[in-house]
Amino acid sequence: MNANTLLFIIAAAIVATASSSTLRGHSDDQEKQGRCRRELTEGTSCRLYMKDVEYEPTEDQPNGYSQEEWVCELPRDQSSSLGVKFIDIVDSGTIFANFTSGVSVLNVDRAIVDVEDPKMYIPRDARIEVDDERAFNALDNRELAAKKGTLNTLVIRVVDSNGIGADASISQLRDDIFEDEVCLKSQYERCSYGNLKIEAFNGRTSTNKQINGGVVDLNVNFDVTSGQNRGVLQQAAFDAAFQQLGDLEDDRYDLVMFCMPPGTGNWLAYALINNKFSFYNNKWCSSVTAQLHEVGHNLNLGHSGQEGEGKYSDQQGVMGFSYNKDDQSMCFNPAKNFQLGWYEDQSETINGLNKLNPVRLYTLNGVSDYKKNPEGIISLRLQQLNQNEDYYIGFNRKDGMNKDTVEDGNRVTIVKKLSGSVNEYAVSMKVGSLDLGDSFTIVNFNGKRNVEIKYVSENNDRDAIIEVIDVENAPKIVKEPCKTFKVQIKTDRYPTDTSWAISEVEGIQRAIASSPEYKEAETLTTTEICLPFNMKYKFSIVDTYKDGLCCNQGKGFYKVLDDQDNELFRGGEEFFVDENFIEVEENPNPVEVVLSPSVDEYSGQSDCKDRKRKKLRWKAGKRKRSCQWISDNDKCNSTDPKGRALWKKCRESCGRC
Repeated sequence: MNANTLLFIIAAAIVATASSSTLRGHSDDQEKQGRCRRELTEGTSCRLYMKDVEYEPTEDQPNGYSQEEWVCELPRDQSSSLGVKFIDIVDSGTIFANFTSGVSVLNVDRAIVDVEDPKMYIPRDARIEVDDERAFNALDNRELAAKKGTLNTLVIRVVDSNGIGADASISQLRDDIFEDEVCLKSQYERCSYGNLKIEAFNGRTSTNKQINGGVVDLNVNFDVTSGQNRGVLQQAAFDAAFQQLGDLEDDRYDLVMFCMPPGTGNWLAYALINNKFSFYNNKWCSSVTAQLHEVGHNLNLGHSGQEGEGKYSDQQGVMGFSYNKDDQSMCFNPAKNFQLGWYEDQSETINGLNKLNPVRLYTLNGVSDYKKNPEGIISLRLQQLNQNEDYYIGFNRKDGMNKDTVEDGNRVTIVKKLSGSVNEYAVSMKVGSLDLGDSFTIVNFNGKRNVEIKYVSENNDRDAIIEVIDVENAPKIVKEPCKTFKVQIKTDRYPTDTSWAISEVEGIQRAIASSPEYKEAETLTTTEICLPFNMKYKFSIVDTYKDGLCCNQGKGFYKVLDDQDNELFRGGEEFFVDENFIEVEENPNPVEVVLSPSVDEYSGQSDCKDRKRKKLRWKAGKRKRSCQWISDNDKCNSTDPKGRALWKKCRESCGRC
C-alpha cells in the first residue's frame, strides 16, 4: 500500500453485538420488505462522489436546508450487470468525511447492494480502503471539472410513464437555461468575463438521435404517482438515457442536467461534486440561482454559510440559498471568486501579520468593476500558514451581473473557508460585513495576533478602500480633539432605504462616521458624531429607491446640527444621493496629540517585496521553488545552500516587511 492510501479496517469487535452479517444502516424491517439485494464480488472498486441535496423550506427550516451524501460510481462491468450506475452509501458520512469527491476511490472486500432502491450497505467487519491516487486502472481517470473554457451542456427533460414531465416545456427550458437575458449561460459568461462559457449541445448522440438547442425529452419507465423516491427515478432516467441517447459519459457532453417531473418529495435540486451531473425537481429547473448553484457544485464549489446561521445562509452569492425566480443576477462570494480563478490578475494573497508594515491599504472592487481599476482587488486572501482556514475579503457591489445580490449589497464582506487549500471543496462561512467606517477583528490570526479589517473610504461608489491592521504592532491611536455634531433622520415608510456617511474631503477621503441601520418607519433618530478640528467633510445621504424621504412615502427629512443645535442644512425631497459639506474650524484649545499612522507612511513600502522574482533553491540538492511555495511550506526560516535566510529574499510572501 502506497503512502497516499488511507486504510480503514473496521472489525466486528468494534461493536460487541455485531456479527459478520450486520450491515451499516440495515434494519430487520428492510429485510422483511423483500428487496432485491446482491452481494458484490471481492475487490470491488468504485469512485466516490459527494452528492449535495438541497431541500425546499419547511416549518422547522424556513430557509431550506441541505444534506450531504456519499455516492459510489460502479465500474462499467458491475454497473451493467447490476443495472445501477450511482449508488448511495448508507451511513457514509463519518467514514469518508476527509476524502475528495471525484478523486478518491473506494476499495471494499464485500458489500451488499439494494438494486431496487439504489443503496450500498457495508458490513461492519468489512475491509475498506480509500485511495486518493488520481490514476486508477479500474476506473476512467476523468479530470476535475473545468472552470475555464466551454462546457457543452445537455438538458434532459424526464417524462414518466403517464406522460408527466417538468412543468416547463422544451422551448421554455431552452429559454430558461440558454437564451434568456438572465440564465445559466448568460450569468456564467458575465460573472467569469467570458472565461467560462455554457453552450447548448447541438448534434447527434451516439445512438444517432439529433438534438437541437441542448434540450431533449426522455421517456422513462417510472410512475411518479407510485410513491417511489428520487433515487429510483434517477436510476430509471440513467437506464432510459443509455437506451435512447447512449452513454452520457461521452466526451461530447461536459454538463448533463436532468429536469425531473414532480412527485418524488420536497427536494429542490442536487449535484455530484466534481462531476457533470445535476438534477432539478420540476420548477427548480427554471430557477437561475438553482442552476448556478448546482453547476457550482459540479465545478467543486462548496456551500456558502454564515456564522451563527448555518452553512447555507450566505446570501451574497449563489452558493447559499436558491430562489424560485426565473431571472436573478447574482455571482459568488470572495472565497468562491478566488477559487474559480476568473480574476487572477486582481486577486492577491497576503499574510495578515506584518510587524514592519502593520497598517496596509487595499482597494477592493466588485465583480462588475473588474478591469476598471488596475489597482483594485476582487478577492484578497489572508493566508494562515499554521492553520487550515484562510480568510477572503471582497466588495459585494450591487451592480451589473451582481445587481440582485440578496444581502450585504455594497458592503465589504469577510469570509472564512473552513478547510482545504484554495482549490479544494469546502464550505465557506461569512464572518463579517462592513459598512463604510466599520471594522472587524480576526482574533488570534494564525494562532498569533489579532488582525483588524477596517472599511476606511470609498471612491466614486466603486472602490472600497480597506486597511489590514496587525493590531499589536500598529501605532497606538489617541483620539484627536473634535467638535460634536448631530445627524437627525426622520424615516419614511421604508426606513431601510436610507443610509449616510461622513468622510474627509482631502486625501483618500477616509470615513469618519456612518449611519446606524434604520429599521423603524416614520421615526426620528438622532446620532451624535464628533469631527476632528481643522478639516472639511462631506456628508452623503443615499435613498436606494431614489424617491427621498418626503413626501410620497411619508413626511421624513434629514438635517445636521452643530454643538449649539444650530441647523447647518436639511433636506429630504426626491433624491437618490444628496451631498452637503461641513467645515470644522481650528481647535480653539490646541493640545499635542499622537495621531494614527498616515496612509502614506504605512502603505505600499518599497521594501515589502519579494526581491527575487525567479525561483530559489531552498536547500542543497532540492529543486528551486517560488517565494509563495517557500511561504506555504513554512520554509521562511530556512537558509539557502549558501546559508542566507530565505525570508530576506521573500519578504512579502513571508510577511517580514
